[in-house]
Amino acid sequence: MSAEESGHPGVPMEYATWRKNRWEEITGPGGKAGTVQLAMVSHPESGVPGLPGRWEVSASGVLTLTTTVADGVSIDGRPVTGAVGVESGGQVELADGRVCFVQGRGGTFGVVVWDPSAPVLARLRDIASIPTIRTGSSTPSIGQCQAVPSK
Repeated sequence: MSAEESGHPGVPMEYATWRKNRWEEITGPGGKAGTVQLAMVSHPESGVPGLPGRWEVSASGVLTLTTTVADGVSIDGRPVTGAVGVESGGQVELADGRVCFVQGRGGTFGVVVWDPSAPVLARLRDIASIPTIRTGSSTPSIGQCQAVPSK
């Protein structure tokens, strides 16, 4: 496809698509620019500072979140109260709009807290990048690797 088809004269379509996807990865829901906290939870320690409820991992390796109605916590859009298991890959939505992404196994879980009003996310306007296009060929040789530039 031509550069003009990308909507950005002089920019190849593949690069424009990559930039659009990269922008979404960084600024979209759950994007890196909105990350405001990283935490680990493992047995026997419990709790995640700054988050409502009690986060703890049982001796059998299950992550449990215990909340009250006042905490305003939901999992997969359903309000939860009391003790509930949180599976790896789960999302915990907080009353203030933050979302906790949970990953883990073997009794250790990572919690990434994403905030749609994170200062970095609010200020981000562009991601600087320079496309790198290299052409050439390589010739295999015994004991070494050698690149041969294109002409």
